[in-house]
Amino acid sequence: MKKSIVLVLCLMLIGAVVSFAQNIIPSPLPADYSSITVEPGLPGEMTTAGVSIMLPDGCTFVSAWLPVVRDENAFYIEVETSTIYGVFCAQVIGSASNGYELGELEQGEYTVTVTNYGISMKTVTFVVVDEPGETPDPTPIITDPPPAYDCGDYNEDGAVNIIDALLIAQSYVGLSSGNMELGDVNNDGVLDILDALLVARYVVGQIESLDCGIGGID
Repeated sequence: MKKSIVLVLCLMLIGAVVSFAQNIIPSPLPADYSSITVEPGLPGEMTTAGVSIMLPDGCTFVSAWLPVVRDENAFYIEVETSTIYGVFCAQVIGSASNGYELGELEQGEYTVTVTNYGISMKTVTFVVVDEPGETPDPTPIITDPPPAYDCGDYNEDGAVNIIDALLIAQSYVGLSSGNMELGDVNNDGVLDILDALLVARYVVGQIESLDCGIGGID
């Protein structure tokens, strides 16, 4: 009986992958849907930045985090977002985040700008100084660190649901991407259709927990 259920779910997910791939379209977000965290290093040390994107509902996800682009003292990070249409989605605001290394910078003032399909969402200014604690104007703008996500929350929207199972199935055939550590729900080091099936079974209550090896979910 269990094998039959798994087989049925597998066939449904494979069919859903093809159907959902046709319903995924680019979806630009409002400018106030992003935040940037910058951790300046001393001159010659690594400076890092974290970007967090708010997502309006369970159908919208980050489809690509593009590499950081530098233009002298300005850094630009392009984020692409997409929406899956034709499905039921939870109307809750989630988020997705990513980290970047800006490099070993010299002393000076810099900016980081997040863009979404070429449109600026947010710009912050920070400074690299000789001594820790020195804060010349303008002071660095530091935001809260990105939230932690549960095992199975492949798209990092703050909820483990059927969308995560579908995106894992899409990743298996090269149609999507996400956080592999959160998608490998049986902790076997491989992201495959079995992980999608386990998430689907967890969502409908057939199994009680998932284990990514970085903190399971009960």
